[in-house]
Amino acid sequence: KLRRADEYGEIFDTAAFELAPEPDDSTNLAHPGGSDAGSDGGGSDDEFGGQPTKAIREERRVAINCQLAFVDLEGRADGTSASNILVQLMPKRVVIVHGSAAATQALADHCRDPQVPVTKEIYTPGLGETLNVASGLNAYRLRLTDALLRQVRMRAVGASALGFVAGRVRYASDDGVPVLDVDTGGARDAVWQPATTVGDARLSALRAVLAAHSIAAHFDAEGTLVCGPNVAVQRRPGGTGSGSAGIRLLGTPSPEYYAIRSIVYGHFVSV
Repeated sequence: KLRRADEYGEIFDTAAFELAPEPDDSTNLAHPGGSDAGSDGGGSDDEFGGQPTKAIREERRVAINCQLAFVDLEGRADGTSASNILVQLMPKRVVIVHGSAAATQALADHCRDPQVPVTKEIYTPGLGETLNVASGLNAYRLRLTDALLRQVRMRAVGASALGFVAGRVRYASDDGVPVLDVDTGGARDAVWQPATTVGDARLSALRAVLAAHSIAAHFDAEGTLVCGPNVAVQRRPGGTGSGSAGIRLLGTPSPEYYAIRSIVYGHFVSV
């Protein structure tokens, strides 16, 4: 909305701020001459308010007594918000940078508190200090041969492809990168690898999938997804090996059980 303004500031309608005039008996008083003050329109308030006026501009130096305060509007969180965010993120390690030395140390001491459910691997590097934050996982670079890839059953998991690989590593590459090739020694058949299930292990998502197949399910007091009188789905602790998605199906063998099992298996990806 465009606002009109002059040298004095914004122009606004003063009538919006005026109060309605209250009835006053003095307006009906007569002048000494005996004539009514309001009989001919003379002496009304509008006449006195309509006198010509003018504005006089004058420059003066005014001393302003004030105090300048710094207001932090850089979008940075305070200490309480930062600590709450760290607890919700559940990071494996925390590196605190920027900020004053006192604020950095205060946040680090808060995270190192045994009562705070956050990682105790806290780093507070100084200015220009180099810090190695490489992960401690055993990650290696391998090159897969075409013969091995032809034997791998790849399953789509989101935007990626996942598959179980069993082979033998050899170091005959010229660039020093190990090559994973087909194991021709028969060790692949001797080692049994259980199926690994991956996917969204949230029971709420599985409940929506069951509802799409017209199967009513609800949660009990322990968080178990109850699917009818004979079938239940639980979160399995650990999540390693077979069924690593963290789902356990309970129930007695019945047509309803096998139907729900097929839906559950179809919700995840097994490799």
